[in-house]
Amino acid sequence: MLTVITCLVFYIGSALMIFPGMKKRKTKAEVLLAKNESNFVKGVAALMVFLAHSQDFLLQNNFSGSAVLKPLSVLGGVGVLLFFFLSGYGIFKGYADKVPTIRYWRNRIVNVFIPAMVISACSRVAICLTCRENIEVLPFIRDVFYHQWYVDVVMLEYIVFFISWILAKNNKIKLLIYTLIGSCVIGLVFLHMGLNARWYNGVLLFPAGMTLAFGEDKIVSLCKRAKVILLILSGIGFGLTGIGFSLLKGMFVGDLLKSLSGVYLALLLVMFVDVIQVGNKAVNWVGEKSLYVYLCHIYVLELISRIVQERGTFGIKIELWFYIILILSVLYAGVMSIVFKKRSKL
Repeated sequence: MLTVITCLVFYIGSALMIFPGMKKRKTKAEVLLAKNESNFVKGVAALMVFLAHSQDFLLQNNFSGSAVLKPLSVLGGVGVLLFFFLSGYGIFKGYADKVPTIRYWRNRIVNVFIPAMVISACSRVAICLTCRENIEVLPFIRDVFYHQWYVDVVMLEYIVFFISWILAKNNKIKLLIYTLIGSCVIGLVFLHMGLNARWYNGVLLFPAGMTLAFGEDKIVSLCKRAKVILLILSGIGFGLTGIGFSLLKGMFVGDLLKSLSGVYLALLLVMFVDVIQVGNKAVNWVGEKSLYVYLCHIYVLELISRIVQERGTFGIKIELWFYIILILSVLYAGVMSIVFKKRSKL
């Protein structure tokens, strides 16, 4: 019975979190993604990542319902693609019309890099102490950076944007082109280094988000005339590329299709919120705290996985460990978001 409930939590429970508060949009949207809508999409992306990682945990520990949850394994990578897309969209909307300034880095450093480093370092210390491991400086630093790989990559994208911003001299077309070239260079370097595909198959989503922001006025106008058609086309594109990515997973062509599926999914969600007004406070909260949710759940999962593998389940069913992970992840993310919100005001 508990196994059935857990599977329902993954599917029906997640849907119930997302759909409450939705209603048909009565007024025409003037922008593709308002702040609350952007938070909603971030929340959906964070839930996708959490479900995928939790499914992996249950699968590795012989959960009896693993076969039922197996389709969710692809959600994690696609969710991260949405984060890259939204980062590109937000950065272009916020800075493309401004003159390059060093103040640009305040939000990047204070609100992204420092929290990520502190959460990663504290979590690694907690894991080492709990698992009675010696803390060696170089391996420790390596683990801190490797486990927050998404933050490392997006910080590189921020650097590329900043350099492109200076070189473009208020020319938005050049800004897009330079950022695209820089993103491709980053991806090729990661590929040459032999890093996991997740390090490079999302980098094109950043300039894709910028491109959407650049053409926002024309796309909003087009949505008013043919939003249902655009919604259907985006859905078909995501379905076809998603199937291709799933079938060719692990191959370079599959990685490219994954990037493309991320673009189609982002477009699908953008078209969806143009038709349907979203207002789910729970998902929006997850979206607002998405950086903390993303980082904290990874380390909670790693800690619990290590405990279960090294010391056993203590007689607790593996399904219950999933709920423990869920509760601890939410608490950890909530505490860290409060800590850094206060620090950012200093």
